[in-house]
Amino acid sequence: MKATLPYLRERFEHFNHLCFGGRLTMPVFQLTTAKSYIGQVRFHNRRRPDGTWEKYDFSLNFSRRFDLPEEDLDDIIIHEMIHYFIDTQNLHDTSTHGRLFRKMMNEINSRYQRHISVSYPNREIFDTDTLQRPAVICVSHLDNGTGITVCSSSRILHIARNLPLRYHLLSTSWYYTTDPYFNRFPHSREPIIYHIEESDLQQHLTNAIPLQFDGQKFTRKHKPVGE
Repeated sequence: MKATLPYLRERFEHFNHLCFGGRLTMPVFQLTTAKSYIGQVRFHNRRRPDGTWEKYDFSLNFSRRFDLPEEDLDDIIIHEMIHYFIDTQNLHDTSTHGRLFRKMMNEINSRYQRHISVSYPNREIFDTDTLQRPAVICVSHLDNGTGITVCSSSRILHIARNLPLRYHLLSTSWYYTTDPYFNRFPHSREPIIYHIEESDLQQHLTNAIPLQFDGQKFTRKHKPVGE
């Protein structure tokens, strides 16, 4: 089945009471046609007067591109609800799918006979676009894990200058790549970060060419990452 707004709201309310003690507030749901994810929690960051950062303006986004078994879609809904719980309760985790996430996931799986995982088991559904397309990407390291931005070619400088203003970045790395893996991500015109598993990312950076940004322009290093 494909996600619909009524179904997402009904399942959220059901699992909120079943698995989260009714502590979650109903979020904004958005349907997309994204190729890079089935479900995703989105939010904005802003700096408080004391210099710390807070997350706000949450939405739970689900792609209608994928037709899944109902049980699989329900597991993905709960997966995103765990993220939503951790973020809205201001809890600290070691990474995007860190110790706290996995502890909650395993408890729900055991108690309610679910099959939630850190990523969708059938990864082949994402790999339908195999054309090599040039792309400039930014890999960002944040407090809660690793993220990626695939830049629209006309907005690379805009994104590079504004990413640090929108997100609390620990570090960033820039690359030029033609790996088809990155076709699944939207080519962003604005500084938007999509969370990604570090283990998934590294194997696709093997032939990427590192770039350096000096605040004004990018320069290309001579050797790919894997050399």
